[in-house]
Amino acid sequence: MKKAFFMAAVTVFAMTGCEKEHYDVDLPQIAGTWSLVDSDSQLETDSKLTYTFDKGEGNELPGYTMVTRDAISGIETTHTGTYFIGTRETERGRTYITMFDDEVDYAVEFQVFKLTSRNMKWKELTDNGWSDMKMFVKVTD
Repeated sequence: MKKAFFMAAVTVFAMTGCEKEHYDVDLPQIAGTWSLVDSDSQLETDSKLTYTFDKGEGNELPGYTMVTRDAISGIETTHTGTYFIGTRETERGRTYITMFDDEVDYAVEFQVFKLTSRNMKWKELTDNGWSDMKMFVKVTD
């Protein structure tokens, strides 16, 4: 009986512990410009990666602009598109952002772990599974 109670308590604790990391997602905070920072130092990286998200108008999907700059060559590239934010009931309400590029038939998906008025953390779904955690700070609203 003690063993069954202990196992039930551990299961409940483990399940709530897994969900807790997903509670800090405030979806309206996505609007604005976000800059990639180093996860440890929280300083901007040598290469530039920014996302600017708008709120969208009426029934249209909201838009984004992604700007990258290579640290060595200094070449800057801009991509625009639309995005969708949603949750999946089958995955305990985890939040995902799916971005659709305007110029190519391409979509990318991110699982959001944190989204507040100043910080955002996500992992990108790649061909090899989930990428490392990326941290962004909001630079403009």
